[in-house]
Amino acid sequence: MVNDKEIAEIAEPIKLTGVKDVDVFHVAYAIFSESEWRKVMMNSAVEIMDIGFACLVEKLGVVNAERFIAMIKRDSFDYTI
Repeated sequence: MVNDKEIAEIAEPIKLTGVKDVDVFHVAYAIFSESEWRKVMMNSAVEIMDIGFACLVEKLGVVNAERFIAMIKRDSFDYTI
């Protein structure tokens, strides 16, 4: 069950890190919850890159995964849309 007081306590130090205000409570809730998001939020940068590359290789194969990364690095576009 969600406890607003605990979420607010978790959110306070997150605000100090520069996370956008609209995202602070999403991050705090992810940390608080026992959902899969909690596990994702706790991965290191290296783990995230490893998991991401494994996903690319699974879907695209090694050569096209490398091509995709090269395209992302070369072009400045918003790939989050």
